[in-house]
Amino acid sequence: MSKSNAIQHTQSSFASRFLKGLFFWPIILLWKCVTWVCKSIGIMLCLVLGVALMGAGYILTSTIIGAILGIPLMIIGFFLLLRALY
Repeated sequence: MSKSNAIQHTQSSFASRFLKGLFFWPIILLWKCVTWVCKSIGIMLCLVLGVALMGAGYILTSTIIGAILGIPLMIIGFFLLLRALY
């Protein structure tokens, strides 16, 4: 009885790790790209670029049509800012 229980636990653990990886892969990919940009241009310029992208995203989001581009710009700017600080 305990053997089948252990097998089921292992399978569900694999499934949960797979689904977690599938769900978070865009965030992980964006974080790796931001890390590459931060290493290429430096921390201070990365901080300035992050704030600029967040500001541009905020301005674009104030228009209805620009929200399609503004929200991703704000997210990328936030990730750049976060990477520069940590």
